[in-house]
Amino acid sequence: MRLPAELAAKDLNHVQVHNYRCTKLEKGTFRLGSLVEFQDKSSYAWRHWGCTTPKIISNLKVQYFKPSELDGYENLRAEDQAKIVKGWQDGHVDPKDVPLTARKEDAANVLSQINRAFCFT
Repeated sequence: MRLPAELAAKDLNHVQVHNYRCTKLEKGTFRLGSLVEFQDKSSYAWRHWGCTTPKIISNLKVQYFKPSELDGYENLRAEDQAKIVKGWQDGHVDPKDVPLTARKEDAANVLSQINRAFCFT
Protein backbone atom coordinates (compact mmCIF):
# COMPACT_ATOMS: atom_id res chain seq x y z
CA MET A 1 0.00 0.00 0.00
CA ARG A 2 1.30 3.44 -0.92
CA LEU A 3 1.78 6.28 1.47
CA PRO A 4 -0.87 8.82 0.38
CA ALA A 5 0.77 12.09 -0.59
CA GLU A 6 -0.31 15.08 -2.63
CA LEU A 7 1.56 17.93 -4.24
CA ALA A 8 -0.28 21.19 -4.67
CA ALA A 9 -0.22 24.92 -5.03
CA LYS A 10 -3.56 25.22 -3.27
CA ASP A 11 -5.88 28.19 -3.23
CA LEU A 12 -6.42 27.72 0.49
CA ASN A 13 -5.59 30.61 2.78
CA HIS A 14 -3.49 30.35 5.92
CA VAL A 15 -3.24 26.58 6.25
CA GLN A 16 -1.38 25.50 9.36
CA VAL A 17 1.85 23.72 8.53
CA HIS A 18 3.29 20.56 9.99
CA ASN A 19 6.66 22.14 10.88
CA TYR A 20 6.25 24.04 14.16
CA ARG A 21 9.11 26.45 13.34
CA CYS A 22 7.58 27.52 10.07
CA THR A 23 4.99 30.06 8.98
CA LYS A 24 1.48 29.39 7.79
CA LEU A 25 1.00 28.45 4.16
CA GLU A 26 -0.31 31.34 2.13
CA LYS A 27 -2.66 31.01 -0.81
CA GLY A 28 -0.95 29.43 -3.82
CA THR A 29 2.09 28.18 -1.88
CA PHE A 30 3.74 25.08 -3.34
CA ARG A 31 3.32 22.33 -0.74
CA LEU A 32 3.42 18.63 0.02
CA GLY A 33 0.58 16.96 1.88
CA SER A 34 0.56 13.66 3.75
CA LEU A 35 -2.71 11.94 4.50
CA VAL A 36 -3.28 11.62 8.24
CA GLU A 37 -6.03 9.59 9.85
CA PHE A 38 -7.21 10.54 13.33
CA GLN A 39 -10.35 9.43 15.16
CA ASP A 40 -11.88 7.88 12.03
CA LYS A 41 -11.33 11.07 10.00
CA SER A 42 -8.84 11.77 7.24
CA SER A 43 -7.09 15.03 6.53
CA TYR A 44 -3.88 16.24 4.93
CA ALA A 45 -0.97 17.55 6.98
CA TRP A 46 0.65 20.17 4.75
CA ARG A 47 4.19 21.49 4.67
CA HIS A 48 6.06 23.89 2.42
CA TRP A 49 7.94 22.01 -0.30
CA GLY A 50 11.06 23.58 1.22
CA CYS A 51 10.25 21.96 4.58
CA THR A 52 10.22 18.48 3.05
CA THR A 53 13.01 16.52 4.74
CA PRO A 54 15.41 14.06 3.09
CA LYS A 55 13.68 11.29 5.09
CA ILE A 56 10.30 12.18 3.58
CA ILE A 57 11.76 12.16 0.07
CA SER A 58 13.41 8.81 0.81
CA ASN A 59 10.09 7.37 2.04
CA LEU A 60 8.28 8.65 -1.05
CA LYS A 61 10.91 7.09 -3.31
CA VAL A 62 10.19 3.71 -1.72
CA GLN A 63 6.48 4.12 -2.48
CA TYR A 64 6.65 5.79 -5.91
CA PHE A 65 8.87 4.92 -8.85
CA LYS A 66 9.06 8.51 -10.11
CA PRO A 67 7.86 11.89 -8.83
CA SER A 68 5.30 12.28 -11.60
CA GLU A 69 3.31 9.47 -9.93
CA LEU A 70 2.54 11.70 -6.92
CA ASP A 71 -1.02 13.01 -6.83
CA GLY A 72 -1.25 16.56 -8.08
CA TYR A 73 2.08 16.55 -9.95
CA GLU A 74 0.42 17.12 -13.32
CA ASN A 75 -1.41 20.20 -11.98
CA LEU A 76 1.76 22.00 -10.85
CA ARG A 77 3.59 24.75 -12.68
CA ALA A 78 6.60 23.57 -14.70
CA GLU A 79 9.04 25.25 -12.27
CA ASP A 80 7.49 23.43 -9.29
CA GLN A 81 7.66 20.12 -11.17
CA ALA A 82 11.35 20.83 -11.82
CA LYS A 83 11.91 21.41 -8.09
CA ILE A 84 10.37 18.02 -7.31
CA VAL A 85 12.45 16.23 -9.93
CA LYS A 86 15.63 17.88 -8.66
CA GLY A 87 14.78 17.07 -5.04
CA TRP A 88 13.97 13.49 -6.05
CA GLN A 89 17.35 13.12 -7.78
CA ASP A 90 19.36 14.90 -5.06
CA GLY A 91 17.52 13.30 -2.15
CA HIS A 92 16.76 16.70 -0.59
CA VAL A 93 15.10 19.99 -1.51
CA ASP A 94 17.19 22.88 -2.74
CA PRO A 95 18.27 24.92 0.32
CA LYS A 96 17.01 28.05 -1.48
CA ASP A 97 13.48 26.63 -1.23
CA VAL A 98 13.55 26.34 2.58
CA PRO A 99 11.50 29.20 4.08
CA LEU A 100 13.54 31.63 6.19
CA THR A 101 11.48 30.79 9.27
CA ALA A 102 12.41 27.12 8.95
CA ARG A 103 16.16 27.66 8.65
CA LYS A 104 17.80 26.90 11.98
CA GLU A 105 20.72 29.26 11.45
CA ASP A 106 18.47 32.13 10.34
CA ALA A 107 16.08 31.62 13.26
CA ALA A 108 19.03 31.71 15.68
CA ASN A 109 20.32 34.93 14.06
CA VAL A 110 16.89 36.58 14.35
CA LEU A 111 16.64 35.67 18.04
CA SER A 112 20.16 36.96 18.63
CA GLN A 113 19.29 40.28 16.97
CA ILE A 114 16.11 40.62 19.04
CA ASN A 115 18.04 39.90 22.23
CA ARG A 116 20.67 42.52 21.35
CA ALA A 117 18.02 45.08 20.42
CA PHE A 118 16.26 44.67 23.77
CA CYS A 119 19.46 44.13 25.80
CA PHE A 120 18.49 40.61 26.91
CA THR A 121 22.07 39.40 26.65
